Amino acid sequence: MEISVSNQAIVFLGMVLCGVVCGVVFDIFRAIRRCRKSANSVIAAQDLLFWIIELVIVYMAAFRLNYAHVRAYEGIALVIGSVIYFMTLSKYTVRFVCICIAFAVKITLLVLTPVMKAARLALRPIKALTVFITAKASRIKLLAKMHMRNITDKVRLKINDIFVRTKPEEKTEG
Repeated sequence: MEISVSNQAIVFLGMVLCGVVCGVVFDIFRAIRRCRKSANSVIAAQDLLFWIIELVIVYMAAFRLNYAHVRAYEGIALVIGSVIYFMTLSKYTVRFVCICIAFAVKITLLVLTPVMKAARLALRPIKALTVFITAKASRIKLLAKMHMRNITDKVRLKINDIFVRTKPEEKTEG
């Protein structure tokens, strides 16, 4: 099937735009890492998620623009779009995303702080009850231990009385 030059130009420009979008997605992940330190397992999960998102973006663009007929110029267009984006808008995007993340964290803390205080206040009687029950349980445990010790001491004394051999009384002459 022949593709016209104008259609190829549209596909090329669409893939350049797709390269820009891929750069924006990369910068979003980069800003998230810059704003918040993460464990290696979280970074690995983010990388996997990034590549899945990139794959979906590129596949959908190729499917919509060229019915998923992959041509070499489409890959070149992706690289050109990414390079143009990284040379022009990348640092502004990272700053903007970091500001948005910081704002979202502040708003979340602003909303969650009163909720957490209310939850602590509501849970205070339950905490006091658990402390009371724990104290009573440990007191009961201590009393039970003392009682068992008394019982075992009494049993031990009885056993000693039964099995202790007494010396025969010496006869006294007198």
